[in-house]
Order: sequence, then C-alpha cells, then structure tokens
Amino acid sequence: MLQAARDPEAAMSRLCWCCDIRFLQQFFDVTTQDVVKRVGLALLPFKAVNTQGMSDFRMKPDFYGPFWIATTCIIFLAATGNYAQLFTGEMASTDINFFWVAAGVVYGFLIGVPAIAWIMSKMVAGAGTDAVKWITLTCVYGYSLFVMIPVSILCLIPSSIARWVVVIAGLVDSLVFILMNLYGDLESSLPRFRFILIAFIGSAQVALFLTYRIYFFMNWQNK
Repeated sequence: MLQAARDPEAAMSRLCWCCDIRFLQQFFDVTTQDVVKRVGLALLPFKAVNTQGMSDFRMKPDFYGPFWIATTCIIFLAATGNYAQLFTGEMASTDINFFWVAAGVVYGFLIGVPAIAWIMSKMVAGAGTDAVKWITLTCVYGYSLFVMIPVSILCLIPSSIARWVVVIAGLVDSLVFILMNLYGDLESSLPRFRFILIAFIGSAQVALFLTYRIYFFMNWQNK
C-alpha cells in the first residue's frame, strides 16, 4: 500500500494498460516529419509501393496523427456542411447539431471499426494469436480519414454532381490506402479471412463517406 502511494503511476498501470503512461507514450512518440510522411501516403496511397511508409504503420504505429486528423475532420465536416447550407439559403442559421453528429460519427468510426475488425481477427485466428494488431488497425484507419479534409473543402462547390464526384474520389483514395497498408499483413496471417475483414473495413468507410455526403448536404428546408 505504501509503495502504491509513493508511485501512483505504477499502481495505475497495474490496473489497466491504458493507464500506463510509459506504454502509451510510445504511440505519441512521432516527429512532424513522420506525420507529414504518413499524411502524404494517405493522400497519394500509390506512393507507398516505392517507399518505406507502408511498413511504418506496422513497425511504428502512432495515435497522435489519427487523433488530430479525426478532430480536424470533425471541425471541417461540421463547418463545411453548415456553410454550404447557409450559402444556398437552405438554412437560416448555423446548426450546432452538425458538430455533434460529426463528432459522434468520426470518433465512433475511429474507435469502433478497428476494434470490431481486431475482435473479428481474434475470433478467426484464436485468442492467443495477434494476427493483426489493434494499434496498427487504428493507426491505418485514422490516417485514412485525412482525405476527408480536402473532400469537405471541395464539397463547398455548389453542385450536387461535383460533390458526389469529390466524395467518391475521396472514398476510393482512402480505400486504396487501407488496402495497401493492411492487405500484406492479412494475406500472411489470415489468408482465408482477409477478404472478409477488408470488406468490413471498406463497407464502414463507404458508410462514413455517404453519411457525410447525404446528411450534411441534404435540403433541410424541405424537412
């Protein structure tokens, strides 16, 4: 008891790994150059073939980039959705609900999709086998959200067709990034299950992009 009182950090780490500051620190130990490089790979995923970036997510995953990317996405999705509605006269004032919906959807997908994918992999590979790490899944999925930032800006174009084209292009970009950075691990560790897991993550990404396009740009005047 006395030792725990003297070292509360050690006591907390024994209760749960997520309370271990030393354990969590490694996932925020990235440089600006690392984050910029990974963001570049998320925007131009085909470049991953000729660089070392493809293995970076497996060898040194981080939470710093995914957290700030998701937070920035929330701000941009809510802001551009509101601006587009105000610009076209479909709403008389800003809607704070856009922010809460964006936060719930983006953070929910960032936490939920990798967690469910990891649980699915454990069920197939066995509880004692780490076929693909949850941390790697979260890192790759988090960086795949970055493309939503330029997509949201381009969706300010007052054209329904242009918005659909931009959203679909962003979706394809993010799907290619996810595929190129997870397929290699899944092919070696879960050869028979890899298509199902990739399909699940891809379906979640489709749902996320469609939610943005449909919910944030629907005609609220006619609701």
